[in-house]
Amino acid sequence: MNSIFGNLNGLIKAYVAREDYWGVFFERFQLSGSSTDEDIKSMFVEMMQENLGHFWKSREVQQLILAQISGKRKALMRSISEGRELSGAALLKLTDRHFAGTSVDFRTHISLMLGGTYYLVLHAKENGSTVAGRDLNLDRDFLSLHRSITQYIDWAWQHAHHDNNNQNQQTTNMNYEFEYLEELAEKLAKAGKDLADTEADPELKAEVKKQGAVMKKNLQNIGFLSQTQTYLHINMHTLVAICDLLYDPSSSANPNAQVVLDLLDAIRQSVKEHIPANLSIPRLFKDRESKVFEQQWMEIAAELSALGIREVLVTLVGLPFLRFINPESKLEWADFKFLHKYETRLKLNLEETDMDAEKLMQSLIALGYNHTRFTSFYASLIKARIEGHTDQESCKILVRERATLKQITVYTQMKYDRYKLAVVDELNKWTEAEIEARSSG
Repeated sequence: MNSIFGNLNGLIKAYVAREDYWGVFFERFQLSGSSTDEDIKSMFVEMMQENLGHFWKSREVQQLILAQISGKRKALMRSISEGRELSGAALLKLTDRHFAGTSVDFRTHISLMLGGTYYLVLHAKENGSTVAGRDLNLDRDFLSLHRSITQYIDWAWQHAHHDNNNQNQQTTNMNYEFEYLEELAEKLAKAGKDLADTEADPELKAEVKKQGAVMKKNLQNIGFLSQTQTYLHINMHTLVAICDLLYDPSSSANPNAQVVLDLLDAIRQSVKEHIPANLSIPRLFKDRESKVFEQQWMEIAAELSALGIREVLVTLVGLPFLRFINPESKLEWADFKFLHKYETRLKLNLEETDMDAEKLMQSLIALGYNHTRFTSFYASLIKARIEGHTDQESCKILVRERATLKQITVYTQMKYDRYKLAVVDELNKWTEAEIEARSSG
């Protein structure tokens, strides 16, 4: 077996590759980027209906799904699931253009449909009982579920189409509202007003005030959360671009840019939870906040050094500050929110009398600090602890490390890099893989 498959995990992977029909699905259900919405909808209906039929017939895949959710050979089963997710992502991406900016989350609908299909089939196969009065062992109930898949996807598509019609009209209105403000900002930027001016242009002030009132009214009248988010996404990105257009880094006053920044801040304060995470930070805001964060980091770094924290760890702690301070960095609103939380919590932790390197690192993990260099540093410390031990002893150490990670109380759902795995998940994934490798070696 070892000569052919490498180890037991290799054998299981080969078996899954042979029995799991999803690989065949992903090869067969292929559409181009030019496919119509109707083509994409029909593909998902057919794929979900075929999934029901294949899963009902395949005892082997039923056992595989049970193994995946029961925790058996967790690292291996997770890697199989992640591979399937990666393949399915390309198909789901085709639906984004239809559902973007609507109140319909099609990916969540698909996850419910998949989970519901698996649950109903396993219920019928394992104990023969009904769910909501439906028993898939009966032909009429099986066919009803088969038809309901079409209805469910149809409803999602129709609801999104209705939202899109409303959204298109609203987008037209939004574009018109900002047209004059953009023209005025371009004119002022080209004119190059005297840098000594401390008063904003009167016409600009009046127009910004008007747009602030319009935005406030529109936000109150929007019904769907998704439409609120789309409205903010379009308008706030536009306002940031206008603010940057008016900003002159050589000016100490920047009154015109400040007027627009004040409007952005007023909107932010009124709908904090809905601000687009990918909203670019206005240059005026970033330059001023950088001075504040630079001073805060100098104070924190001094305290860490006074505690005897190793220089390499102090450097890692400072990377979020340095990223924000760097004049060349292009940052988003999520980056500012993270750093603000990060700095506040670090200061609170440093007030504790028993702070040391271990507690500091646990605090960084709790703060969602998933910088690659920190994750690698933490993993290297674990590797150093298991060096020279047998596989059995190493597994015990790794299990303790995994337990320590699971006991860390997370301070926030934010992450340093929101496009990467959370640091707890990444470290857990690494420790589980190490345990798996040593257990099956």
